[in-house]
Parts: sequence; structure tokens; C-alpha cells
Amino acid sequence: MASETRTGRGQHGLLLKGITNRLEGEFGDHFTRDTLEHYVNDSYAELSTRAKVMTHIPSFVDRFARQRLRALAKKEGRVDGHLADVLFVCGRNDAASQMAAALFASKVGNRAIVHSAGAEPAEELLAEAVHVLHERGIESLEDFPKPLTTEVEAAADVIVTLDAHDDIEILDDKQYFAWKTAEPSAEGLDGYRALADDLSARVDELIEMVLPPAGPRTHVAFDRDLRELDGSLVELSDLVVTLGRSLASALREGDRDSFTALPATDGPINALADAIAERVMTVIAIRQPVSRDLRQILAVNEAALHLERVADGFVDVARIGAATDVGLFRAPLAAMAERAVTMTSSAVRALADRDVAGAEAIEELDTRLADEHDDLVERLVADGLVDIDREGMLMTERAARTL
Repeated sequence: MASETRTGRGQHGLLLKGITNRLEGEFGDHFTRDTLEHYVNDSYAELSTRAKVMTHIPSFVDRFARQRLRALAKKEGRVDGHLADVLFVCGRNDAASQMAAALFASKVGNRAIVHSAGAEPAEELLAEAVHVLHERGIESLEDFPKPLTTEVEAAADVIVTLDAHDDIEILDDKQYFAWKTAEPSAEGLDGYRALADDLSARVDELIEMVLPPAGPRTHVAFDRDLRELDGSLVELSDLVVTLGRSLASALREGDRDSFTALPATDGPINALADAIAERVMTVIAIRQPVSRDLRQILAVNEAALHLERVADGFVDVARIGAATDVGLFRAPLAAMAERAVTMTSSAVRALADRDVAGAEAIEELDTRLADEHDDLVERLVADGLVDIDREGMLMTERAARTL
């Protein structure tokens, strides 16, 4: 067999050199030419010793060497290995592990790197396994059985063995799954169809366990996310409005105890605002929205930030009220707080309904709030108010500006 391998290498020498040249373009920044030649020649030796027909060997060597070099680059930290690397292993790599890998790849797309290998690879794939995959509209992951190599095993994050448990060395920092499957060969194509059904169900469970959810990148899914965020925004607005109304009531009544208690209600508001921000980032990462959709979801995030700031303003006024008696200015401050509450409710409704006219009407409310603020400041400096101590005057002005 060794002489046949040498003869084959002689026949394919120029093709192997071409493979090495192509791999140098892809991996030349990570490995030396000698390393690339070693993996090309070693892959040729591994595959050619088992092949019945040598015609397709160069193509197989190209793919096998590339797979091994990618795994080696990841193992040695030469490239970013953030994608999960999943390896399926069985004895011969001619049916079960090939089918499992192909089913897995068809379900996850580019969310993971998928390999299959055999402890003692067969010469070729079983026709029944390939046929059953084709019935499902799935191409086999590879066109040839491959041996389990150290670099592919070391680079894998998840290793699934199918009736080949004793051939796998347990390594640290990996997830291992051992699947026992029925022997399908005695039942012909129906046996392999049953095996495909079994493997498909197992693959679904495996995906849930080892991969983060991707979710459909569709407008249906995005619109659902946006509706949920709008709901959270309305909930946040309700909390802020409740805080503002409590502040207005405390201002009207001069209730120091209420002023002291109000800052504690800010905690749930901050927590919900943080949850909205985290959800926004998750949706952006998963859905990868285009510019128009991105603007919508970022608008929700910005609105949540502003609501949180409004709540902080209400809390600041409550602390001022607890620290000093704003006296005659309680009524105008209460009116301003109520105006701020009305603006908050109107703004969130306009955003949730995408109501342009409603949003424009808020500018009028803001103008009236600004006028009330200016009137209050003028009263603070009027000659008839000199009997108010300087600290109370400054703190009352701070309250007005906060609102």
C-alpha cells in the first residue's frame, strides 16, 4: 500500500503543489510553507490509503487539509474561534456521523462549524445514507469518510460520539455527548430513514443545549420584538408617571414624609430601564436590523433613557422638598410636576402609536412648562420675597430647573 501511495503522490504531485499554493494564500500569515506541505501530504496519505478510486483524491485532500489547518489555527489561537465547533464521530464515518453532521449543518447554517470523522474510516459513504439525506433536500457534509485527527478533535467545542465511545479521549473544556443509535443496515432504506428521523430529533435537542438562539431574521420576528419593547416602554412610563403624580401631591400638601419616601421608588424604574437597554442590544445582535429598523429600536432605547432622567429629576425635587420648606412655592412647583407628568404620558403614547401629530403637540406643552419655570424664577427674585432665606431660595430655583 505504501508503494501505491507514493505512486499516487507522484501522479498527483502537481495537483498537490497547487493545493499547497492555494492554502498558502489562505493560511500563509499563520503557518510556514513547510507546515502547509506537511498537512497536504499527510492528508493525501490518510485518504489515498483507503480510497478505491483515486480520481477525486486531490479534491478530497484540498478540503481535508483546509479543515485540519483551520482547526489547528483555532487550537493555537491564530484566528478568532468564536463560532462553536461541533464534531460528530462514529466508527467508520460512512453513515451515522455524516448524517448527523449534515442534519446539524442544515439547521444552524453559519452559526457553527461542523465536522464529522471516523475512528476507522471506511473507503466511501454508504449510498443509503446519502440517498436518505437527498430525500430531505440535504447534501452530505463531505463526500468522503475522514479519519479523526488530533487538531480537529482539539479544536472542537462539542464532541458527539455515535457508538464509538471508547475511541475518544476525554479532554478538558469540551462538551461530550454519547448517542446510541439503532443499526439500520438490516432494514434497507427504511432503516436509514428511521435513523435520520432519530438523528434529526437528537440534533434539535443538541442545538438548544449548545448554541444560543438565533431566531428568524424576519420582519415578523422584529416587529414582535419591537412590540414587546414598546410594551416595556409604556410600563416604564407608567412607573415614572406614578412617581411624578406622587411628587405633585407631596408638593401640594407639603408632606415631608412623602418627600423622604419617594426616592426609594426610583429603583424599579432604573431596573426596567436597564432591562430595556439590554433587550435592545440583544435584538440588534440577533436580528441585525437594517437602517430603518435600527432607527426604530434605538429610538425606544433613547426614550427609555429620557424617562429614566425624568424620574431622576422627580427624585431630585423630592430630596429638595425633604431638605427644605419651599413654602409658598409648593403650588407652582406642583403645577410644573403635573405638567411634566402630562408631557411624559403624551410623549410615550406618541412614540408607541408612531403619532407624528401627537409628538409635535408636546412642543406646546414644553413651551408652557418653560413659561411656568420662568414665572417662578421671576417671583424668586422679586422684591417682595426677600424674607425667604438664601438657601431656600436657591433650592427652590433648583427644583424649578429640575422640572
